[in-house]
Amino acid sequence: MEGPERALAATQVGLAGLTVNFHGSSVAAESQHVELVAEHAQIEALKGEIDAHRIELNELRDRLSSREAQVDLLRQQLADES
Repeated sequence: MEGPERALAATQVGLAGLTVNFHGSSVAAESQHVELVAEHAQIEALKGEIDAHRIELNELRDRLSSREAQVDLLRQQLADES
């Protein structure tokens, strides 16, 4: 091989190496993207669960307040009867 042919071959080998590296990086980036999308979906699902728990907590607090008011009323009635 003469000088220019040797340089061309070396350049082609270098380009092939860069192509392999680029492909590997592209696959890794796609894999990371898929993981991020899955994690985002999981976060949204967890947010929905948190909202449902907040609603349930508020309902339970309301029921507790109502029961406490009933207990206070019954105590007052008992005290009045004494």
